Amino acid sequence: ENKPAVGNDFSTKERSIHLVAGSNFGGKSTYLKTIGQNLILARAKYIVCSEKLTYSGGQIYTNINERKALAGTDNSKHIIQSKELGKILAYCGRKDLLLIDEFFTGTEEKDGYKLGEMFIDQIKEYKTQAVITTHIHSLQTHYNNDKDVQNTRAIVETINREITPTFKFR
Repeated sequence: ENKPAVGNDFSTKERSIHLVAGSNFGGKSTYLKTIGQNLILARAKYIVCSEKLTYSGGQIYTNINERKALAGTDNSKHIIQSKELGKILAYCGRKDLLLIDEFFTGTEEKDGYKLGEMFIDQIKEYKTQAVITTHIHSLQTHYNNDKDVQNTRAIVETINREITPTFKFR
């Protein structure tokens, strides 16, 4: 079925870190991947799906946990993500962009919250830009009034008593 494209605004001018939360199948991962795909296309001088795109030219680092990446390992999702994020922190800098999907969901929420807080604070210290999707809503509460963090939510509608994603973010 052909559905019209849904446009969303995204900018790191005002706030360098976007913390994206919402329900499953709300489009968080698609939003994150679309930002990454457009930036990669722009770097390669291809046409992008955007009315306007400005990019500082730094590196793009990703941590997108596909389930197949865990196959054949003895480590938990949490351990694998922690190691990968540690490597990213070792290399990222001021103009770089981090795209992190399903932030610390492989552990208990209280531990995920603490690890997430430590990681976000480190990103803030490095002045690195980031888009992070998460189910840890308490992180958004923690950073609600932070000048560097933009809380973004996936918007859903209720149609005929069913929750339907709109794929819009604000």
